[in-house]
Amino acid sequence: MPILAGMQKAVVTESDCCVIYQFRNESGEGTITAYEVFPGVSLACNDFHMRYYDSSFRPDRELLCIDHCREGRLEYPAKEEAFSYVEAGDLKLDRRLTHTGHFEFPLSHYHGVTVSFDLEAACRSLPLELRDFPVDLRGLRDKYCKDIWPAVLHATSSVEHIFGELYAVPEKIKPHYFKV
Repeated sequence: MPILAGMQKAVVTESDCCVIYQFRNESGEGTITAYEVFPGVSLACNDFHMRYYDSSFRPDRELLCIDHCREGRLEYPAKEEAFSYVEAGDLKLDRRLTHTGHFEFPLSHYHGVTVSFDLEAACRSLPLELRDFPVDLRGLRDKYCKDIWPAVLHATSSVEHIFGELYAVPEKIKPHYFKV
């Protein structure tokens, strides 16, 4: 299942199509509803109502994650003595190599979607699942995340068009729709 940051979490429910995690600290709580789309590919719907979280996550495999912020704001250390942020409409590409530390939700909420790729597994499964649609995940990683730092693309109408559709999918067809 998906790659999740290290904070106090509990599995609320688990089914064939998804796992729902609940996160808590003294500043609030959040949920992540995670779907396995293909082997090595997951999509998570993130809903947080908290001021911050402290992550101890360190990946044990090569990852590429795409985070889209629908609403709210997330601030995090980006480089030495520098911070970055994502807010409504922004897209972040990230290898999760700097996903340890203190993350702030200055508006006390964050809602968005994360698409996570376990590069080894996804590079094996995607050519079989998407036969007529070539995807070069390592090429995307090299283009946007050459070093360890995340890349943020601030709001554009084309990004909103792609990700906006994911938020309106009826619950009963989500596992099938996410494959498209």
